[in-house]
Amino acid sequence: MEVLATLVDGIGPAVAPAVAGWLDDVEAADAKRRLLGVLAAMPTDEAFAALVKRLNRPYVGPSLIEAMDRYPRRALRLLATAASGESRVAGPADEMLQRHMAAHGELAAAELLSLGGAARELVESLMRSASAAYPPAPPEALPPVLVDPPWTGKRTRTKPIVVAGLHPSVPTALAWLPGEREEWLASKDVAPLGWDAYARFRHEGTMQWQSMAAVFAAG
Repeated sequence: MEVLATLVDGIGPAVAPAVAGWLDDVEAADAKRRLLGVLAAMPTDEAFAALVKRLNRPYVGPSLIEAMDRYPRRALRLLATAASGESRVAGPADEMLQRHMAAHGELAAAELLSLGGAARELVESLMRSASAAYPPAPPEALPPVLVDPPWTGKRTRTKPIVVAGLHPSVPTALAWLPGEREEWLASKDVAPLGWDAYARFRHEGTMQWQSMAAVFAAG
């Protein structure tokens, strides 16, 4: 794996054919996943096509989905090409394409003209099927809150309710137990430098946050 990292770093995406070849040779699952992760990260048609070509093998699906999310336009084009062909992965590629189009419906419409031949016909067919299966709902079939959301209209500001004449039955006061204030003022844990120093630091804005936290925690 150290050699792989060195090759990818030094050669770049051009190493994709070699990575795909190693993928066919290794047996260990962890090594396969590492190689698949490298292919999924490469921004080239060749690397993506290598994943699609091996789609019916173990561990490939999650890496292909990762590459689809990372490169959605490339995914649409190459999955449509594979799904419209006659290879052994045409079926799995079609399933992946439908999943991809469901997540990126607007992308399929935007990229349709860039596709050719059978790939374009397949994408058009899937778009028509999706429209027929999930037609837009008429307004009368929707809940009123979706047809006319309350946040889109003008709202009347409600005047807050104020009850006049209320007064606290007990006045606000700071009370100390006998000797408590003197004990607190004399505590070096609270103000080891003395309260005069802390007052000066606070006035000058130079009091450290640790000191402020200690004073607060001590009450």
